[in-house]
Amino acid sequence: GSNNSGFGYDVDFATGSASNLGAGSLIDVLGTTSNSVAFGGDVKLGKNNAILDTPVTGSLVGGNIARTEGNYSFTWAKGELDSNGIYPAKNAGTGCVLFGHVTEIDADSTWSMAGGAIDGAKETAIINGHYSLAWGKNVSVLNGYGAAIFGKSNSTNRANYSLISGDYNEVFSTNC
Repeated sequence: GSNNSGFGYDVDFATGSASNLGAGSLIDVLGTTSNSVAFGGDVKLGKNNAILDTPVTGSLVGGNIARTEGNYSFTWAKGELDSNGIYPAKNAGTGCVLFGHVTEIDADSTWSMAGGAIDGAKETAIINGHYSLAWGKNVSVLNGYGAAIFGKSNSTNRANYSLISGDYNEVFSTNC
């Protein structure tokens, strides 16, 4: 249905729902949804399973760890380093905004913004960062153009016609 709210531990909203509000720990808004707001310790919006591309749109998400699969979503989450090295706050889609400590914008991240900083091998990353903005430490923009990157120890690979500014940066592109 639509216009749902859920509070507490392990709250799930189903595919096809809209205008959801959730707060607590382990908040899942799975499947095709829109206009959802979720805050908590571990928030996941989007894919029903790894095979189906079922995005959310127009969502506002905040928490310790958040993963948002969809367009035009705003995510504010810390992200964590786990035993495997990383458990990022993640936002996948076009027109995304993501703030956090350990962050990653994936998929077609055109017109997106990501900020974060971590020490180590895994970076704050924007994949296909067309006309995107990234800042922090160890930031990478892979495969894009018209991007702006600010900070320290950042890199760009095939981000043509982009701006990179700061200390210890690496550019593997043309016209940057």
